[in-house]
Amino acid sequence: MAKAIAMLQGLGQKVSGKEHQECRTLQVNMPPPCPVDVEFNNIKLTVSEGLTSRKTKTILKGVSGLFKSGQLTAIMGPSGAGKSSLMNALTGFSTRGVTGRIRAGDTICELSPKSSMRSLEAYRKKSCYILQDDRLNPLFTVAELMKFAADMKLGDTLTEKLKMSVINDILCTLGLAGSENTRCSHLSGGQKKRLSIAVELIDNPPVLFLDEPTTGLDSRTSAQCMGLLKSLAKNGRTIVCTIHQPPASIYSMFDQVYMLAEGMCIFHGPSEDTVPYLASVGLQCPMYNNPADYILEIATGEYGKFNELLAEKSSRHEWTEKTAPLPVIERRSEAIAFGKTSVIVNPPDELYKFGKLFKRCILQQYRDWTVSHLKLFMHMVIGVLLGLLYERAGNDGSKTLSNLSFLLVSVVYLCYTSLMPAVLKIPTEMSVLKKENFNNWYNLKTYYAALLVTGMPLQVIYSFVYSVPSYFLSGQPLEPHRFLMFVIALANVALLAEATGNVIGTCFNPVNGTFLGAVWTCAMIVYAGYLVLLAHMSPFMRVVSYGSFLKYAFEALVLSLYSNGRQPLLCPESMNYCHLRLRFIVIACLIISAVNLTDVTYYEILGVSKKASAQEIRQAYKKLAVKFHPDKNPGEAEQEKFLKITEAYETLKDPDKRKNYDVYGSFSYSRKYDYRSQSEYDNLFYNGLYHNDPYVDTLSGATFKNYMKEGFYFINFYSPFCPPCQNVAEHWKKLAEMYKGIVKIGAVNCKYHNSFCFNNMRIGSYPTLLFYPNGNSGSYVYHSGERTLDALDEFVMMFIRTQVPVPTISQLRSTDKPMAYILGPNRIGKNALTRIAFRLNGIVTVAIVEDDDLRSKLVSDEYTTVVFKYNKINKEIESTDEKEILNEIVEALPKIEDIDPDKLKDIRNGLRTGSQRTWVLFFSSQGVDRLQLYQMRNEFPDMNFGEVDCDRWSELCSSLQVGSAPAWALLKRGGGYQRGAGRGAARSARGFLRSAAQALRLHTLSATDLNRILDGEDDGVWVLLVVPHQASWEHIEEPFTQASLHYGDSENINFGIMVCTENTDKYCRQVTRNQPVVMVQNGDKQHVYNGRDYDKQLLEFLDLVLNSDDLELDEKQVLEILDPSSRELAWLVAFLPERCGDLCYDLEYEFHIVAKKLRPLQFVRVGILNCARSAGGFCNNIRAATARLYPIASGHHYSVSLQHLSQAPYILEWALGYIDDSVQKLNWHTFSKNVVSEELNPTRGKKPWLVYFHSPRCYSCYEKYSDFAVAGLLLNNAVQLGKVNCVNERNLCQHEQIMSYPSLKLYLNRNQHQRFSSVITIQVRDYESLLQEIKPLLKRYDENLLAGLDPSVRNSFDIKHDEF
Repeated sequence: MAKAIAMLQGLGQKVSGKEHQECRTLQVNMPPPCPVDVEFNNIKLTVSEGLTSRKTKTILKGVSGLFKSGQLTAIMGPSGAGKSSLMNALTGFSTRGVTGRIRAGDTICELSPKSSMRSLEAYRKKSCYILQDDRLNPLFTVAELMKFAADMKLGDTLTEKLKMSVINDILCTLGLAGSENTRCSHLSGGQKKRLSIAVELIDNPPVLFLDEPTTGLDSRTSAQCMGLLKSLAKNGRTIVCTIHQPPASIYSMFDQVYMLAEGMCIFHGPSEDTVPYLASVGLQCPMYNNPADYILEIATGEYGKFNELLAEKSSRHEWTEKTAPLPVIERRSEAIAFGKTSVIVNPPDELYKFGKLFKRCILQQYRDWTVSHLKLFMHMVIGVLLGLLYERAGNDGSKTLSNLSFLLVSVVYLCYTSLMPAVLKIPTEMSVLKKENFNNWYNLKTYYAALLVTGMPLQVIYSFVYSVPSYFLSGQPLEPHRFLMFVIALANVALLAEATGNVIGTCFNPVNGTFLGAVWTCAMIVYAGYLVLLAHMSPFMRVVSYGSFLKYAFEALVLSLYSNGRQPLLCPESMNYCHLRLRFIVIACLIISAVNLTDVTYYEILGVSKKASAQEIRQAYKKLAVKFHPDKNPGEAEQEKFLKITEAYETLKDPDKRKNYDVYGSFSYSRKYDYRSQSEYDNLFYNGLYHNDPYVDTLSGATFKNYMKEGFYFINFYSPFCPPCQNVAEHWKKLAEMYKGIVKIGAVNCKYHNSFCFNNMRIGSYPTLLFYPNGNSGSYVYHSGERTLDALDEFVMMFIRTQVPVPTISQLRSTDKPMAYILGPNRIGKNALTRIAFRLNGIVTVAIVEDDDLRSKLVSDEYTTVVFKYNKINKEIESTDEKEILNEIVEALPKIEDIDPDKLKDIRNGLRTGSQRTWVLFFSSQGVDRLQLYQMRNEFPDMNFGEVDCDRWSELCSSLQVGSAPAWALLKRGGGYQRGAGRGAARSARGFLRSAAQALRLHTLSATDLNRILDGEDDGVWVLLVVPHQASWEHIEEPFTQASLHYGDSENINFGIMVCTENTDKYCRQVTRNQPVVMVQNGDKQHVYNGRDYDKQLLEFLDLVLNSDDLELDEKQVLEILDPSSRELAWLVAFLPERCGDLCYDLEYEFHIVAKKLRPLQFVRVGILNCARSAGGFCNNIRAATARLYPIASGHHYSVSLQHLSQAPYILEWALGYIDDSVQKLNWHTFSKNVVSEELNPTRGKKPWLVYFHSPRCYSCYEKYSDFAVAGLLLNNAVQLGKVNCVNERNLCQHEQIMSYPSLKLYLNRNQHQRFSSVITIQVRDYESLLQEIKPLLKRYDENLLAGLDPSVRNSFDIKHDEF
């Protein structure tokens, strides 16, 4: 005793207040602790049944009890009864969903979601919790683990000798003496369990909770463990444990037993009272049966459902003595008691704990050979291997790309080797961390700080070990500052990767963490800036790349090696040119991304070395120039080679140019298409690759929609400067020739028609080949295979082959119908045979003959391939060529009636005198394919067909406006003549014949007819389609024909087509230059359509012009308008100068739209003064197209130039702003003050607001603004009108939740009829729909608002000139 007192001298401390509350009394040499009883009342636990389910499940149902000091208490129950849940709730290990009250000594803890954590923390400090599994670090010995626990719990209050005295006493008490130097990984299960208890007894806890301490132990060891706990309880501790199914010997050791079933306590009391308690309710335990097993069987329901009955009985304490409330124990200073020395121990501060944790982490790193020794060895080995792999890449100008890949590999290697060990290590230590942190060993911040500080120097060492061999073996510059920057950059990568690994390892288990870490690393690599250059990324992806720390690390390595005055790299003598030998180019490639790495060197073109003299270069050029000169080599490839040779010589012969070329390469002054002339470039850009091809149809955005009809279509979306597109061009042309008449082959130049390809067709790469098996009535099929002719042929044949199967026959058929017998399946290619059958479908039946007897009946000549039979016609064909076979079969068919001038007159006279059968004329010449004529006759049996030979009757063809054959025309009922637009293809002819035959008011005009109509000599209104010579108009023919059918009932409206030949082209040039034009001629007045959409807009144009009133004014009428005294209406007048070309035609059309939009306003008139048709003194002053607005009875007017305001929506917005100024421009201040402000006492005078939200960048906003303004004017001040520019007032529009433009909202403030303000969104449509929707809303709001509104608001008005 004297020795112990001597050791304690100087350690006494006076502790008071809050500091005293944080202390724990330690009695040296394991004396009995201060007794603490634990009382708990009404403990409940509810959990959610799923992540998304709102249903809850009750685990604990109001469990209450008392754990007395000096007793060993067991919590029992079957699986799922709630044992572990109750233990977690009582220890505070899990408080989510737990409610109730716990009292331990003088500490009271209320468990609820809103309870304070301070009382819970104070309660936790009185106890410790030993979990089911033995959470011990396997790398430490028993003594080391006990010493660390003593340091964490006792701090530096005791000397090292006193700490060892406490440790030895605990080890002796728990039977662990002699195993101090044994690592935890080598302990038995019982020893691990006792060691788990020993580390928690260091600071003498009064309450000890254990979760199934006998799990994994044999019966002997289990008995020893429970005996140990019994002895610890006798010393005054409160010991509580959960146990599943103990044997009778262990069950008898328990002083108190709490039996749980279905979340309820069905028995609590001494273990020896179990059998009498059960007998009191009629459950007699069999003799020699274990009471623990029997009560567990009752709890599981083997003898019936008695749990609720037993729980109710237990709650009444019928078999246990009801304990009195725990007295409040007054804390007193600890002194020497029981003959032992008592010391009040302050918890050590976190800085002290950090030091101990740091030492433990260092020891752990040293003992874990996989983290330290193996990692050092692997870094050294990998550094050597990579250094040898990239040997001398750092100083060789020809290996710069390899050196850059070395830098990327280095970054990725250190990132991965630092990330993955942390991902795998943290989860293995998580169980120990949770236990030690919960039992108040240390804070999480302290642990992670120690872990981070321990890892930082190690990562720097690892980076240095890797860098030494790899840096110098790869030939990097031998400069200390560059090597230091290299190591620092890699060390930063390793540190950041380890920190990221710690985060991933903390949040995920090893399996998910490994997957996430690998994926995350791959994402960082992709955005590092080497695999994909920054310049090649989209703007969005470039922003995403800023989140990759490997990007910055890679750039740091590049700058460390190539910046700061790095001299040009050495270029080997064997290399002609090293493109990336300069630091400028390397940095530009990786960071600026402005260098083309694929230029062909001029030295290679001329075949000389980089050090060649000027004389050698000149001699090399002369040899190559003679060899490839265009005079000797007319081929395009040789000519391009000659241009490249000349370009290389022109650069290298000049010393200054050669010097610049050696330094910077050719990218600084050589354009991408230097080898082509500007005219060749322009021709490719504008005309594309298929401009003059007779089989491929060149399409544009304007012609694409009208081009697509029924049938098969195969479209190539390409760029003329795309090498794969150029490679496929020849195959595409051959495919078009091969499938002529079967599949329409087209091509769209997406370089020129970029907006159509990208915005309309969503074409993202070139070439894109789309096949339309159902024409315009279905979707397309994307061709993703090879782009060779054979592959394309097979792709198309997949769709063709199902249409016309070719049968193999066993007997000959009748000759009443044309038959083509193919003698053998292998004489003609399978695909060629299908194409022949498809073209002859409906005209000639094609069949295969394989039987030798049938073949001998047909022909005796073995060289015959095809036999054609029809009535008495028998033709044998020996050719195997597809075209020749078709031509010979067509020639053998019966001839179609020839048409000469006399026959044509007879036909027209017959049609004029009542003949109802339409005649189809086919214009042919020598070499024209006549198969299409038979195809059309087969498809249109109700029409007469005739053939006009233009070689024989050239004058007749010229008079019928046929410049070249083949061509189609119709003679309709009544004698009308119409020529087709197609080049004779069956697909074009089919649509033409089907629609044009019904358009009886549509005629093809002669030059005389055109002149008469243009001169105004013909009565009625004429809608004309004028086509200059050689202009394409196939895309207009069908919409124009449909327009004539639309107006078929209008007797005063005629439709005519003038297709000019070479002789009559001068008449068409009076109207249009190079493009077809649609115009309306009404007497001497013309209206020209300049739109591109001929499907809908053409009909809108015609409706506007034909059904609207005459807007044209003369000078006299204009002068009367200028007089304000006689002006009773507001006038909007367009003044068009004498010579303004197509602009005036466009403006006339736009002003017709303006007039239509302003028609509901009865006080507004619209007029046009066209000086081209009304010359005079007034027009002499009009130099430019101008619009003027003349208000009612006002001497002022407003003007605007129509050269800048040339479209109807913009003209309408300008005019409506002066016609009526009731639409107010609103900003945030005026909107808040006038529109949404609330009145305390609302008055009847405040009107609702109709607000138009728009953007000046939105064309639709301008289009719909006129309907809003007109509707507002027609409401006759029933509402107040406002508009908000959402570009300037973005905050206002966001506040009003404007998601699209334009938006229209009606603001109804509260009034006598409406208690609350409301905002109603109105769909922006035409003014009539707006009025129909707004009027009922206003009527419900305040019917007096519509009192002044004329109920018979006219929907239209006529512009009259009666006032003149």
